[in-house]
Amino acid sequence: MTRHAHVLRRYGPAAVCAVAAVAVFQFFGNANRGYIDSASLFYWWGFQWFNVGSETEHGPLILVLSGWLFTRALRAGQGAREEAQWAGGALAAMVAGLGLHALGFVAQQARLSIVALLLFSWGVMTLAGGRRWGRAAAFPLAFMLFAVPVNVLDSVGFWLRLWVIEATAGLARLAGFAVVQNGTQLFAPDGSYQYDVAAACSGVRSLMALAALTLLIGYLNFRGWGRRLGIWALCLPLTYLGNVVRIAAVVFAGQWFGQQAGERVHEWAGFLVFVVVLGGVLLAAEALRRWWPEGEERAESFEPRVEGTERTSGWRIAVIVGVLAGAELVFLGWLVGLPPRGGVGVRLAADG
Repeated sequence: MTRHAHVLRRYGPAAVCAVAAVAVFQFFGNANRGYIDSASLFYWWGFQWFNVGSETEHGPLILVLSGWLFTRALRAGQGAREEAQWAGGALAAMVAGLGLHALGFVAQQARLSIVALLLFSWGVMTLAGGRRWGRAAAFPLAFMLFAVPVNVLDSVGFWLRLWVIEATAGLARLAGFAVVQNGTQLFAPDGSYQYDVAAACSGVRSLMALAALTLLIGYLNFRGWGRRLGIWALCLPLTYLGNVVRIAAVVFAGQWFGQQAGERVHEWAGFLVFVVVLGGVLLAAEALRRWWPEGEERAESFEPRVEGTERTSGWRIAVIVGVLAGAELVFLGWLVGLPPRGGVGVRLAADG
């Protein structure tokens, strides 16, 4: 078999599946044509990364980190001779991805379609590179979920903001300041300062980025998922603590030096949240390594194994996925072409 024939046999089916996925997610990827008028899921997702209102500007950084994590994992297994494919797992992932996207399209939930895209991508990479590529791509693709805009955090941010305000007021009173709390406002009885803790000060804007960085620190420092997830779990309490430190610094500056001093502190105190969170996580990781080191656990290895190559042909999988993708394109196109159903307005009685 020539080299070109070998490359075509190994990567051709995966390329066909990838092209089918691009067609589905490009032309019928987004059913919610509201404030982003595009049928492309790729455009819908990328738009969020550069739209200030979406608060997902860390998306490009997550994409770069995911690519680096994938190449890092591949290099770790470069010396292995594991040629066995995982055709069944790849096919199941791609079929599940198409089905999940159809559900997300019907429900007009583009975020669900993004999960479907990542699942389908894992299937394509597993089909192309076998089990080694599948294992190497699992965490980087899951890590891409941190680049998905999650507006549900707005409601979480409201309660987080209230807890931050109450904790800050308590600290100020412990320090002997007669601070008054009125909803989201903190002010002095004599009117020397008055601050309204806005939604941006709740910490929820930085929560997704900090959660991604925290998980990355745990992933790079430990092999076991128990320690990795334990480090990740520190993100929320440390984010809360960091915002308490930030707002307390503003209030204390206002108490000591007046309103303008507190406002100046507010301009640069945002970095305190990152200092508290990342500093606390790094200290926790170092404490775990020193006082509770990992044993001789078998790390994720890519040592050669004696595995039989599955008999399912890659081209057969490509045909199956191509037919299913074509059927989904026809179905979604028919769905989009249906006339609008239902109506809006007020139903009046016969007498008006």
